[in-house]
Amino acid sequence: MENNNIYILNLDSCNQRCLFCMKVDDLNNNNHIKELADVKKEIFKAKENGYQLIDFFGGEPTVFSFLSKSISLAQKNGMLVMLATNGVKFSSKEYATNFFKEIDSQKITFRVSMHSQNHGVHDYITQLKGSHKRTETGILNILNYVEKLTANIVITSLNFKELSKIVQYLHGLGVKGVKFSALQLQGEILKNKRLIVDYKEFRKYLLEAVLLSKKLKFKSIEIEKINKSELNKLNFVKFL
Repeated sequence: MENNNIYILNLDSCNQRCLFCMKVDDLNNNNHIKELADVKKEIFKAKENGYQLIDFFGGEPTVFSFLSKSISLAQKNGMLVMLATNGVKFSSKEYATNFFKEIDSQKITFRVSMHSQNHGVHDYITQLKGSHKRTETGILNILNYVEKLTANIVITSLNFKELSKIVQYLHGLGVKGVKFSALQLQGEILKNKRLIVDYKEFRKYLLEAVLLSKKLKFKSIEIEKINKSELNKLNFVKFL
């Protein structure tokens, strides 16, 4: 799938069942990519069309055993790589070591989802017991190899008042990038509307968290799925 200058390669399988998952229909669809050969076709298609950046997206790409080979192939074909992950698999030092042996760590950027500093809240959102601890360990293991890691926080009724605490927690882990994402009304959220919080309610807390991120010298601060005009004073923030 193409998105401006980024080629998005969807790997639609997952080891979590997030209560706001936008991709649940794709995850339940048996027509998604399953083999390395399919990924190779996508990579060569991206190269032929002049893309210099490829985003491995999910679902959860690390579920696929051929992920590191796929990333290495993209890099050898001159592309920079972005990887969106929940970080759970990277909690294994063995997995992390083998992964980074196969790729060029200078040509990859990570986005890791972390929705709370509170174990119970994060585990409830992901519907995977112990996922918070495993994602935390995964982040630490990833940071042993790369610095370019952004934590993705999806804003819900369960965490919107805690956004600054989450930022402070992430800073303590050594994270230097943060993205705040609003919910979209599609997928699992349609069954879990209690998680939806109105922008007017969370604006104050988002602003506080963004300003704290700047104070803590985060290198990357992004806001996704929120109208830029609503926060037009934040000229140092990248809006997606």
